[in-house]
Formats: sequence, structure tokens, C-alpha cells
Amino acid sequence: MTSNTALSNLLTPIINNIVEPVLLFIFAAAFLYFVWGIYKLIKDADSPEGRTTGQLHILYSLIGMFIMLGAYGIIRLIANTLGTASPL
Repeated sequence: MTSNTALSNLLTPIINNIVEPVLLFIFAAAFLYFVWGIYKLIKDADSPEGRTTGQLHILYSLIGMFIMLGAYGIIRLIANTLGTASPL
């Protein structure tokens, strides 16, 4: 058994069972925050403070989703380099 295979056997379950579900959960939370921002923006459309709050929710959630997609891409790049396979 080579060290690359041993490393692959060690990292595959960690990535598949811990890292990817956590990233998906955080991405889902950011998406819900995005939907909440849209709701706040529409609900408080007549108030400047309400619009600003909704816009900030939308902005922060988009930044969060972008970061999560970047983290997922980096993890996939590392996993593919090491030869670990993932269902996602």
C-alpha cells in the first residue's frame, strides 16, 4: 500500500462524512438568510431602514454563498489531486 492510497483512505471518509455536509449546511443557511433578506426587502419596502436591512441581508448571504462555493471548489481540487472520490 502506498502512502497516497493510505492518505486517500483516510481523507475520503472525513471529506464525505464531515466536511461536505458541514459546507452544505452552511450554504443552506446562507440561502435561507438570502430568502429572509428578500422577504424583509419586500415587506419593508416603504421604510428606508427596512430596505437597507433587507439589502444587507441579501448582500451578506451572497458573500457567504460565494465563500462556501469557493471553499467547496478548493476542497474538491485537493481531493481530486489526492485521488479521493466524492459523491458530490
